[in-house]
Amino acid sequence: MLLTWGISKAFSIPLNYLIEDSASVLGASQFIGFSTLIGAGILMLGAGAVILALTFRPVLGASRESLAVLGLALISLYLALDDCFLLYERVITGIFQVGERSIYLAYLIPFGLFVIIFQEQLFDQKTCLFFCAGAWFALSLAADLLTDKIALSGGLQGTVKIIEESCKMGGYLFWTATVIYKSRNLIRTGKIAAVNR
Repeated sequence: MLLTWGISKAFSIPLNYLIEDSASVLGASQFIGFSTLIGAGILMLGAGAVILALTFRPVLGASRESLAVLGLALISLYLALDDCFLLYERVITGIFQVGERSIYLAYLIPFGLFVIIFQEQLFDQKTCLFFCAGAWFALSLAADLLTDKIALSGGLQGTVKIIEESCKMGGYLFWTATVIYKSRNLIRTGKIAAVNR
């Protein structure tokens, strides 16, 4: 709550705006931001699976598998926070005045390095889940760029926005399936190691 109070004071935002949900503050339908909340929930599910897995196999003295799964969880948490708090749309581009191309590079370079560093841990018989997530995210990004760069009629723009959100949700589902699968494997290998001792 101290963080909430600090944000309220630092940005001159009424405290009740930060404490209550958006629908209550706006006097809007309880379904406002529905897909964003569902997407964030899906991502949090994956992060929760990692926390469970790491209780069986702690990060201290961590194996590369533990570190890879922890990295997947951190990416999931960042994506959820980005969706909930408009980090990309408002904070990074607005407050910090970072250009869109720079943001894409700032996302792509660390993620690419993560994939290169942990490729042995990420790519196995269920690699298709990882690549399906990437394909859905790429389609979502393409739809987003299409609406930003090309003037579309109102109806067509709405259709493309639905396609963008659907693709992003597909990416979230496949990403979370990847995270849960990797977490399950971490638990399984932890149990096998414990039995073999």
